[in-house]
Amino acid sequence: MMSMTPTRQTPRRDVAGSAAYAHAAVAGTVVATAAVLALHALRGDLEPASHRLSEYATGPWGWLMTLTFAAVAAALWLLGRALPTTARLRPVRALLTIAAIGFGLSAVFPTDPMRPDAVRETAHTVASTGALMALTAAAVWTVTRGADAIGWRRARGTAAAAPPVATVCVLISPVVPHSPWTGAVQRLCCLALTVWLMLVCRAVGHPERMGSSDHPNADRLWDGM
Repeated sequence: MMSMTPTRQTPRRDVAGSAAYAHAAVAGTVVATAAVLALHALRGDLEPASHRLSEYATGPWGWLMTLTFAAVAAALWLLGRALPTTARLRPVRALLTIAAIGFGLSAVFPTDPMRPDAVRETAHTVASTGALMALTAAAVWTVTRGADAIGWRRARGTAAAAPPVATVCVLISPVVPHSPWTGAVQRLCCLALTVWLMLVCRAVGHPERMGSSDHPNADRLWDGM
């Protein structure tokens, strides 16, 4: 009778599939970043330091901001699929799912700054704020509790600086609404989270680093993927 005992080939195959998800998440992040950079050039009427990124959704180039939200949502969902299914990273996967849903809703409900009491504006504000908070929490968790499970070695020191920066920005953002620094704070938060996201994708997207036999969780890192 043939044995059904898993072999070492199973985690290796899962590692390769997870790397593909990570690479796709990088592609989504690059698309979103390129779209935002293009909007800064195309919408010179909006001062970056004082205007939120969401305001790019209004006007003739609004579709680029919608694309940005959709690309970020897809990237976060893909990263959640790429992460190992260990108990230590379960909260991160859940937070990434919440953030992906929030950014997806932000694309569906673009901001309406001329009507702050409108349902669309309220839905956008709740969705985008919740998404940033969930993503920041995921970043903090990976650095404080999940670094070893992700397989971070060299990247950990660099990535450790991004979550605190994002946390500070999220905490002070309610203090500077509609101020000359609203956009600057939001952009700094997004930059920090983008750096964290790319570093996580880099770690997960290298199977030789994640699936090596000397990794402390090599035998069960990809169990149940």
